[in-house]
Amino acid sequence: MKSARRHELQTNWLADHLGRWLQESQPVLTKALVAIAAVAAIVAAYLWYSSAKQQSQAEAWRSFFLALSGQDTEQIQSSLENVASDYGDSSASLWALVISADVDLGQGMQALFQDKANAINSLSSAAEKYEQVLTELGDGTSQPLLRQRALFGLAQAKEGLGEVDEAIKYYKQAADVDANAILTEQAKKRTEMLAQNDMKRWYFWFKRQEPKPPSAERPASGLPGSLPLMDDLSDFPDLGKAPDTKSSNEEEKKGEAKKGEGASEGGTDKDKASPPKETQEPGSSKSPDSSEKKGSSAKNGDASSK
Repeated sequence: MKSARRHELQTNWLADHLGRWLQESQPVLTKALVAIAAVAAIVAAYLWYSSAKQQSQAEAWRSFFLALSGQDTEQIQSSLENVASDYGDSSASLWALVISADVDLGQGMQALFQDKANAINSLSSAAEKYEQVLTELGDGTSQPLLRQRALFGLAQAKEGLGEVDEAIKYYKQAADVDANAILTEQAKKRTEMLAQNDMKRWYFWFKRQEPKPPSAERPASGLPGSLPLMDDLSDFPDLGKAPDTKSSNEEEKKGEAKKGEGASEGGTDKDKASPPKETQEPGSSKSPDSSEKKGSSAKNGDASSK
């Protein structure tokens, strides 16, 4: 009986102390549980965001490669611009913008010698896209390959527009991104070449030229003295019907040789063949031949008398 009473008293003491401890530690436990729940929520959100971002990145790259498989330049250009606008500041979006700028740059460079207005529009569009990529990348050192590509392309666009000082600035920045990158050496060479006064004078002159677009009747390069294109080959003579130039040259040489021999011997033969003619007096009916015969007969008569 005493043992059961003692056990009951110990149980009540433990319950009382446990209840008192729970009551005293309740605020601390509440804060700990809230902290644990918050951490769990953050971890769950991060995992969800990472998964969603990876999925979005994968979708962006898939769209990027699909855009590059277009049928023509216009379709590729349009698809790349859609990727750049649909996927924000993702890596695939920035690369799509750079490739789209490259297309504008190539078209502008080709049109510089044919259609100056279209060339300026294409080069300006390319420069804007390169600048947009650089703005998205910021001033950090992330994605050095993409950064150098954008800087080098922007320098080329400025060079095509005749803005030599701006081109030199961006070529220098491109060379400073990575000393071992593939475009670094090219950027340095372009910087040194554009710094020459002769090049600056040439670009100053070329910027003021106005090449005209080719006519619809006869497409050409737009420059004077240009060669005909492949579709203009009908203007050339039919070489299959051309005379044999070798035999013609040999005959011409033989004719010139004969003329030279005739000119050297012509004077002597003429003197021998044609004696000088006597002048006939006016009113005389005698011919030169009868006078000669009369003179010869008189000489013969004198000789016989002697």
